[in-house]
Amino acid sequence: SSTSAGPGRIVVVFMEHSIEVVVAILGVLKSGAAYVPVDAATPKGRLATILKDIANGTDGRAPVAITQARLQSVISPNLADIFVLDADFGPILNQPDSARPSAATPDSAAYIIFTSGSTGTPKGVVIEHRNLVNYIWWAARVYGSSEGDAWPLFSSLAFDLTVTTLFTPLVTGGRIVVYRGDPGVQSMVVLKVIDDNAVNIMKLTPAHLAMIRDRNLETTRLRKFIVGGEDFKTELARDITNAIPHPIEIYNEYGPTEATVGCMIHRFDIDRDQSASVPIGVPAANAGIYVLDKAYRPTAPGTIGEMFIAGDGLARGYFNRLDLTDERFLTVTDPRDGFSKLRLYKTGDLARWNSEGRLD
Repeated sequence: SSTSAGPGRIVVVFMEHSIEVVVAILGVLKSGAAYVPVDAATPKGRLATILKDIANGTDGRAPVAITQARLQSVISPNLADIFVLDADFGPILNQPDSARPSAATPDSAAYIIFTSGSTGTPKGVVIEHRNLVNYIWWAARVYGSSEGDAWPLFSSLAFDLTVTTLFTPLVTGGRIVVYRGDPGVQSMVVLKVIDDNAVNIMKLTPAHLAMIRDRNLETTRLRKFIVGGEDFKTELARDITNAIPHPIEIYNEYGPTEATVGCMIHRFDIDRDQSASVPIGVPAANAGIYVLDKAYRPTAPGTIGEMFIAGDGLARGYFNRLDLTDERFLTVTDPRDGFSKLRLYKTGDLARWNSEGRLD
């Protein structure tokens, strides 16, 4: 309320990792506004580009920007309505302390993540509340989260990989352990997470996992690794499994930002998985995965084609980029029945179904 956030508004969250950033994101969502996570190490020029893009897509209305005093100078004051969370306590304290009903609806935008893609120009992917709920509902069940689980918040808020860590523990009664880190070297914080030994489940990239491979893991509390964001080599998964004396679960989760974090899953099996890369496995809940030829016809098992994604995780599209939305989000004849219409996301990734019905 202090920031005038509400349905239809966009709130840029430009903050370092803290308990307050988690609370800020939850507040934005409850207000019905959409949050845009921007990494605290983002250069001033790139941040300005994102702020201008948001204004251009909202009839010139500047977005709200929630930040901290030490980061305020990075935001051009003419590009956003700036709210400094650790300085503007007055308006916060003057707000009523009674609970307010959420103003969000299932088709409200929940968050917009700006990715650079191949061009280097930021493009915003708009994820709705129904997309987010579908993913978190699935993640909570697949990863078996419980009240005893502790998740480390250490990866950049600007990557949708972090969405798993933000919301899964909150809906299952688990805990978020916040790691602040140093802007620009967040990748090194993973070592502190391992050395602290305060968590038992962790979402990270293969690059993060490779950094801890040579760490002493004999006494680690970690029981589950959820790996995503890059090609996951089988050798790395095998090394981590062998380095930890107790049973562990390693999941390979695949999914572009446009499909809400993850749409494919495979639990690593050290005896069965012998290919160079860990398979990406089977579809997540309410996700449809298609491997099609250039005429949008299903390929035979073992035949390489392009991967397309359907289902409840598909984003609304790209913010203020109707041309790109039409190019990547297609409506085609459903290959299953030959007559109904199906909305697909064109990933550009090549894949094939193997003999076990899993995707390689």
